Amino acid sequence: MHLFGLAADMDLILALAAKHDIPVIEDNAQSIGASYHGRKTGSMGRAGCLSFYPARIWGPTATRE
Repeated sequence: MHLFGLAADMDLILALAAKHDIPVIEDNAQSIGASYHGRKTGSMGRAGCLSFYPARIWGPTATRE
């Protein structure tokens, strides 16, 4: 999962997945538009998914002190 606008360490993830023949599905919901070494997040695995629901990131729990 890419989180807070930052990409996960895809070099490590993709290498481990290739070694064990595991497909990578990227959750890009919280990093839409981010990139990793020049590639857009959500485009490096077998599949990428995203959604946009404002309360998920910016809802009441995100603003509590």
